[in-house]
Amino acid sequence: MSERAKRPGQTIKLATVDDLFGLGEPEIHVADPKNTVIELLAEDLHAFRDHPFKVIPDDESMLELIESIKEHGVLVPLEVRPLDGGGYEIISGHRRRFAAEQAGLNALPCLVTTADDDTAIRRMVDSNIYRPNILPSEKAFAYKMKLEAMKRQAGRPENNCDQLGHNLKGQKSRDILAAQTGESGVQIQRYIRLTELNANLLDLVDTGKIKLNVGVAISHLKEMPQIWLYEFICDLGRAPSLEQAERLKKKQEEHKLTKEVMEVIIAEETGAGPSISIKTKAIEKYFPANTSKKDMEDTIFKLLDNWMNRRA
Repeated sequence: MSERAKRPGQTIKLATVDDLFGLGEPEIHVADPKNTVIELLAEDLHAFRDHPFKVIPDDESMLELIESIKEHGVLVPLEVRPLDGGGYEIISGHRRRFAAEQAGLNALPCLVTTADDDTAIRRMVDSNIYRPNILPSEKAFAYKMKLEAMKRQAGRPENNCDQLGHNLKGQKSRDILAAQTGESGVQIQRYIRLTELNANLLDLVDTGKIKLNVGVAISHLKEMPQIWLYEFICDLGRAPSLEQAERLKKKQEEHKLTKEVMEVIIAEETGAGPSISIKTKAIEKYFPANTSKKDMEDTIFKLLDNWMNRRA
């Protein structure tokens, strides 16, 4: 174990480039307890409550980070704040904590702050949202958390200046968030809508199997229709088109969305004309028990013929 790792709680002053890259011996000093860099045991560092960003253990950037920490140590301190029950909550540095553990370190340099809940949420989001390859679900929950924190802080003038110098008073929090992220206010709301999807459908958005605009449309469906929809997607091996998703949404608004109606809508092949596919179990209730599939088909075609004759 390194000498650094043996002294958790030791205060370190990271004042120079040499200090950051291990080219000089860090100066030990007594610092302001409200803004202190100390070494803390990894086991005392806990993930931020409802942290929306995933730590992917085997992606390329994580493997590179692990190798860097093995060679140089943790160069940028984690930002943490004390927890009432003991230990510390990570505001920024979840990936560094994981990588350090994988690299065999049991203590990490941490900047200890006393940020309140809403300030901590905003710092947590800001420290992650600009990473490359952010998933739609990560943006969705991060934007929602930060926007809610900004709205709460907007009512507290003494706390409403953020680190970029914007003042929330008299401005819409959504517009300020849009200016900070480079996303339009409308796009931010679209991402936040994704938080209304169930976990299975949201995973399909993250993997690209459901397009973002389709995900936004089906996020308006209630809990049970979302469950039906996921089952149908698994059965058919494809997601609904935007036009189909909008039709589902409209049927729900009309109080006409049933499982059978949904099946008819999403079974339609986009661009394939009027051809549809309906599961046998969906129509069995209209026939006597033990009716064969062929007899069902014959009856359906006779009914369609009669319907066409009446229209003629």
